Amino acid sequence: MGNIWTVLGLEATQDISAIKQAYAQKTRTCHPEDNPEGFLQLRKAYQAAMDYAEGKTDISSEGQELSDRLDRGETEDEGWTLSEKPVVLEEGPNPYTDHEAIQKFLALYTGKQRKDSNLWLDYFTSDAFLDVAWERQFTALLLEHITRLEKTYPVNRELLNWLCVAYRFYVMQSVYQNPDGSEWTEFQFQIDRNARFDGQNSIFEIATKGPAPKQPKGNGLAMFHSFAEYHSLLRMAEDSVWSEQDIGKFSEIIGCYAASYITDKCQQRMDMDHERHPAGLRLLAHFFRRNGLPEEVYRIAWQKLDLKTAVMGRARFSMAPCGNWFWRVCRS
Repeated sequence: MGNIWTVLGLEATQDISAIKQAYAQKTRTCHPEDNPEGFLQLRKAYQAAMDYAEGKTDISSEGQELSDRLDRGETEDEGWTLSEKPVVLEEGPNPYTDHEAIQKFLALYTGKQRKDSNLWLDYFTSDAFLDVAWERQFTALLLEHITRLEKTYPVNRELLNWLCVAYRFYVMQSVYQNPDGSEWTEFQFQIDRNARFDGQNSIFEIATKGPAPKQPKGNGLAMFHSFAEYHSLLRMAEDSVWSEQDIGKFSEIIGCYAASYITDKCQQRMDMDHERHPAGLRLLAHFFRRNGLPEEVYRIAWQKLDLKTAVMGRARFSMAPCGNWFWRVCRS
């Protein structure tokens, strides 16, 4: 595991604050646009170190495997290419054909405001999308519609930028020359290990149909963090057993959404990952609509976010008793 700590410039430690500080310092000189492979290596080392610090891995298992890949100059399992994992569509009717998430997608994708980045952000943080986003048949249907419409409505960068943020992956392109002088492009995808899901190859296929998505920064980077935190919360809820460690992690995540951290103009710096965009609050709202959450998580949210008085940018919170507490986010 030594090379992980070399990348971060640290001795092996379980001090989370020290790991975060080292990561923040390194990102100042390793920007994803200038050095995408170096950034992915740094990010993976950071994630492995955090997992080690939180007791999720030990030096001899996952951390050592990542260290070995870093020693070989590799990042994130060598990535995926579409030729390795083709999309296979199932026979029979797709259960999401008439779903609200598909209807809203088509309305925006074919509408006059299809290049409005803010509207795509609204879509990818909507309840309709979040309800079905990681279902394999839903992503297959998105690909099917985009393929059918792309001649009339070419895939645009605004859509792809937020697609990468929502599904937490990066795209790298390699252009090769054939013997006859023609060129062909291979796409390689680096996806956060905790973001992998069965329908991801449909999303990757979509990402090849338009201009290369930009590496996230500013608001996009803040939302990248928010989607990661949203999935961390979902995993804790799906486990149904909230350990003391889970409660601590939940408190840490919720603390990132205090009023002082919410801004609609997040700084374009990798070391400012505590900033959060108001749209990230919609992800929290969607999480809190789940059943079976312990009362402790509501108490923490109430205290951390000061929900009695909170009005943050475009997002307003309110909570009210109704048997159990419920959470609602409204846009002003």
